[in-house]
Amino acid sequence: MPLFLNKNQKQYTTVEANQTRMITKVRRVIDFANGRVKQWKFFNNVVPNTMIENIGDYFATVCALINCYRSVFVRDTRHDREIGDRIIALADETNKMKTYIDKLKDKQEKLKWVPMNAANVINDFPKMTFDELQELPLGCYQLKQSKAYTTEHLGQNGSFLVKVTDQKQDLLRAQIQSRHNNAVKYDIYIQYNKKKVLEWYCTCPNGSRLLGVMPTLLQ
Repeated sequence: MPLFLNKNQKQYTTVEANQTRMITKVRRVIDFANGRVKQWKFFNNVVPNTMIENIGDYFATVCALINCYRSVFVRDTRHDREIGDRIIALADETNKMKTYIDKLKDKQEKLKWVPMNAANVINDFPKMTFDELQELPLGCYQLKQSKAYTTEHLGQNGSFLVKVTDQKQDLLRAQIQSRHNNAVKYDIYIQYNKKKVLEWYCTCPNGSRLLGVMPTLLQ
């Protein structure tokens, strides 16, 4: 089971967030499969005890129909081994960006953030291919979610507010709205070089994890 936040805990530790992500990474396909079964009205409701003797046969029949006529959930498995190895390697790592941001809170001199505009536009942010983008969330599911996030946060003129600082030129900051509470907003930080995204961190409950970039960070 995924972990739950303690009463006074606002964010999971990196290890906790990574553990939860490992569970949901495996469980996602199972949840999708159960969802397909529940598209049959009989299985989308509480089954009466009188059907216990037959429910196994009904379930087998529905699953056979799904396997025969519906498409598979995961079509491309070429990178599964690489993703698995990366998950194992990152599972116990610390989030360096979170550590950096936490240290800034204790310093008297804080970073001065200004909105990015034509005068301070960033020209060296990496242009990534679709395959390179998939490496960040360890799959394509978060990439699909990020489209909806982007639409929600675009301004009336199609703009998205990103902030930069002269004190650390390889660091970006933006703010996103919580999916669950419109009054709550989170800060996201991205460190990069000309070739790839190096580090990331979000102040949301799962934002310290390393196993897969949050959809909000893919906007």
